[in-house]
Amino acid sequence: METFEKAHKMGPRNGYQVLIHPPDEAPTLEHFHYHLALGSSMTLTVKPQLTETAPALRSQRLEHRQCFFESERYLRYFKIYNQHNCMQECLVNFTYKLCGCVKFSMPRSADMRECDASEIDCYSGAYMKMFAREVGGNNDHPCGCLPACTSLSYEVEISSQPYSVQAFVEALGFPSINFYGVVFLMINMKENRILATIRQELVSFSDSVGKLGGLFGLMMGASMISILEIVYFCLIRPLRRDVKVAPVRQVLPCRHDY
Repeated sequence: METFEKAHKMGPRNGYQVLIHPPDEAPTLEHFHYHLALGSSMTLTVKPQLTETAPALRSQRLEHRQCFFESERYLRYFKIYNQHNCMQECLVNFTYKLCGCVKFSMPRSADMRECDASEIDCYSGAYMKMFAREVGGNNDHPCGCLPACTSLSYEVEISSQPYSVQAFVEALGFPSINFYGVVFLMINMKENRILATIRQELVSFSDSVGKLGGLFGLMMGASMISILEIVYFCLIRPLRRDVKVAPVRQVLPCRHDY
């Protein structure tokens, strides 16, 4: 788990931006962050959620399992594939195609130019267009960024309240000092163990055969032998009737009466 903080001392929202993200994701404050105001105390209780996929699903079609295994897709600017990094790379390519440059904080290659101040509206508009496509759920999305089959996320519980350092210092008996911009942030884990969620087939082929046999046995009193008998009487028995067998003549011995 990694945290990313950014202080703001100017503007309508003074304080810090706190982001909790997995180590394999690049921190981006544009999507989501926790705001820690000046003179406040915040406690973040984190619960990791690990999702894995059974290797047997690798043979399933991508449209069915809706995730990429580690060796199925690679990114240009990131070593590890996940949905967040894929969206970031797609945003870089989309911004460069639309504006001919990229934002200074974006990952890029050596031949990509950084946007200057006169092109802020262009890359900001590129982000809004990309976000509109993502929220709209358009099927022809150019990214195709499906989640990774093994992913880690964090469920966070927030507790915030005012925090006065000056009152705390005075309660300890120290002289009053004017503190500005002091905040208190505490991050702890909710549990000391992680139970992974494994994604696998709900009903396999052997389960389907077993359930089908159970229904036949329960409803019809049938079994595998009954199915073989049906196949025999429907396919093999009619063929045997078409074969004509010549009658065998029996030669009886002559009888002599004396």
